[in-house]
Amino acid sequence: MQKLFKIFVIFLVILILFPIFLTGIYLLWQREFASNLATKSCVSNNSLNEVSFDERIRDFVFSSDRSDYIQFTKEEVLYLISSEFGKGENDIVVEDMCVDSAKGAWKVYLNMTVAGIRNVWFIFDVIKDDRETAELYVDSLYLGNFNLPSFISSPLKEKINKGISDALILVNENSFSGRNITNIELLEEDVVIKGVY
Repeated sequence: MQKLFKIFVIFLVILILFPIFLTGIYLLWQREFASNLATKSCVSNNSLNEVSFDERIRDFVFSSDRSDYIQFTKEEVLYLISSEFGKGENDIVVEDMCVDSAKGAWKVYLNMTVAGIRNVWFIFDVIKDDRETAELYVDSLYLGNFNLPSFISSPLKEKINKGISDALILVNENSFSGRNITNIELLEEDVVIKGVY
């Protein structure tokens, strides 16, 4: 009986210390990440100025060229992402957004307040392969420096990727842009969307 009690106490101590250990690792990562924010393109959702794309979109849609493109900077893409996150919906508020970009792979960082817990960094990788297609997909999901386990990330990735795919199908099939989107390129500084009549 005493041996069983010792095992129970050890299990209880591990159960209590393990979350503290993970929190410590996360806080160390967060401190290092915060010190490197100057190397990333970031915007704050609280001080975000409204950006108008009307003129560029109009030029893209009404261009007389058979094939044309529209370009968005990293900051403009962050503005578009921020417009998808309502303030205070479902106890989640996105405070800041950042992006690390390379050709074909962008890492998007969302600093959120979740159910009153501040500074929760949710991160996802947006990937575009080298083929000339309009296909983008989210590859990996992270909470800080922890890669989310597949039983959590798989359903989320599936929903996000389906949303991206459905949006592109909707734009192309209903000719919202007046053009068929044939290619999306993730470049180091910009996103380029190509369309044809």
